[in-house]
Amino acid sequence: MNSGELPAILDDIVASIGEILVTHAELTESMVDDAATNTAKASLERLRKKTDTAKNKLADLRDRQRHKREVERQRKDRERERTKSGDSSAE
Repeated sequence: MNSGELPAILDDIVASIGEILVTHAELTESMVDDAATNTAKASLERLRKKTDTAKNKLADLRDRQRHKREVERQRKDRERERTKSGDSSAE
């Protein structure tokens, strides 16, 4: 090996190490981005589940309210019928 080859080999080694470091930094950044994305996805999924639960509760409350109104309407109808029947028999 002559004296001119050593600096060229060192330059190649330094360039290779630089490429490795850049690749490592890119991979690390990608992993951090992936982790942040996964965290955000998990957070969105939790919010979606909460929203779905709230929607189901709201639908259940609406059904109960609708049923309650229907029962009340039926009770009033029966009451009116009794009142009409009572008025008819009094005549």
